[in-house]
Amino acid sequence: MMTTMEEPKEEGSELSKTVIIYENERRWVGRAFSTKGLLPTERSVYSTADGSLSWSTLAEASEYLVQKGWVYNNADIGEDGDMLGFVIVNEDNEEVSDEEAMWSYASDWNHFSSTKFADKKKKKKKESTKNGKKKTVSHAMHWVRRRRLWHSCHFVTSRFTELPREMYGKCDHCDSKAVEIVSAKMLEVLAISTLTKAPKAKLTDAIVLPLQTKLIQALGAASATKPLEPSTHKGGFSPTPLDRIMADLDKFANPQKNVFKAASSKFGGQLDNSTFREALADRKESIAENYFPKEERDILAKLEIRYLDYPDFILHCNVEKCGAACVLYSPMECPHEKCGQIMSLKYWEEHVEALCDYKVVDCPKGCGDSIPRNRVQVHLMDACPLRDAVCPFRSMGCLVNVLAKDVAAHLSGDGATSHLLLAANRMAEYEQVIRTMNESISKLQVENESLRKQAANNQQRVTSDMANFSQKIVTLTKKMDSMSKSHNKDIQKLKHEMEN
Repeated sequence: MMTTMEEPKEEGSELSKTVIIYENERRWVGRAFSTKGLLPTERSVYSTADGSLSWSTLAEASEYLVQKGWVYNNADIGEDGDMLGFVIVNEDNEEVSDEEAMWSYASDWNHFSSTKFADKKKKKKKESTKNGKKKTVSHAMHWVRRRRLWHSCHFVTSRFTELPREMYGKCDHCDSKAVEIVSAKMLEVLAISTLTKAPKAKLTDAIVLPLQTKLIQALGAASATKPLEPSTHKGGFSPTPLDRIMADLDKFANPQKNVFKAASSKFGGQLDNSTFREALADRKESIAENYFPKEERDILAKLEIRYLDYPDFILHCNVEKCGAACVLYSPMECPHEKCGQIMSLKYWEEHVEALCDYKVVDCPKGCGDSIPRNRVQVHLMDACPLRDAVCPFRSMGCLVNVLAKDVAAHLSGDGATSHLLLAANRMAEYEQVIRTMNESISKLQVENESLRKQAANNQQRVTSDMANFSQKIVTLTKKMDSMSKSHNKDIQKLKHEMEN
């Protein structure tokens, strides 16, 4: 399922997104494209983008792809009862009605991308006239096609929980730090669960969506149970609601086994090794981008916190519809340029004054410059005029340390003469070194020439010796041939005498 987060459009909706379903068809030789041509072993009539999940009817697909709490906008069937409110769109989600433009073609299903299909320009269909009728001819190698169906939906709190509104409808906000912790935990647990199920397989809708649905159902089930009794903790921050949420998330994939322990068996029993950390980071990034965006996780985290924080009201206030008037949890954006972080009002002042990396502060050395807090160390090392600096002539013998702003003065005036003398002395040293090196090079060149001549003489001598040796071999070979012939004659003569 591909989702796109949008601004809420209707009263009571806190979040909205779009649901994308693909309608699939196949053709065979001599037959037109149709759903009847689909093979039993491949994707069915309606599927997600990667085809790993598919259904025989649009009703089944649309029901599966909206999790607990989500409701389709304008869900009336309308004029075309078969479409269930879905509209046909192109890859840019623009509504299309032309039969030619609404389909994407390929030779097989693998040609469609598993994420966002980059629809290649289809070859223009040629129209030919036969017997006065127009006939449309498709590309000969196009055997499958699909079209994109779009519908929007929004989140409704009452559809997510069975608890009465007084248990979750008091404060419009929640403690931002608690929300961040729970939201990040949701993403981490879902990512680890996918690694437990398929540690090395490519991430698909069939892997993620069932686990995501199970996670959301688990949160909804926890919300439907009786909330915790009022805490006896007085003052300060009570972690009890968070502890319960974190424990539920750890065990949601398998109530009998901690999800982290289950995942460790897939990675040699170690969850802190680099292989697992890299795999987890990749899964979290992919899931956050394509399946479980932060906006949705934050909404679920807020609801879960409100349920379990009632009636203590430690992580949210007890004023119904408090809105911007909430003195503790009203969301505030950091005013510093490039930060943009949003947090509860109770944390805002500390963040703005003491924690924000983008707050402009004065140079600690008092040079008069103002820089963002996260650039202070760079300023002190590279730009501050009051930083310690060494003389540029240090390599030539000047060991004086000065402030960066005083380097120019150090090199001018009376200092110019002394530095010029240092440079002259160093140049004289370099000249002597160069002279010595030239002498050594000349000696090496003479030795090299002598060795070259010696090598040439040796080569010539070896060549002459080889020629003499070859000549001796030839002479010896001839003598051996002559002796062999003489020996043969003697044998023949002896043989003849013995026969007589």
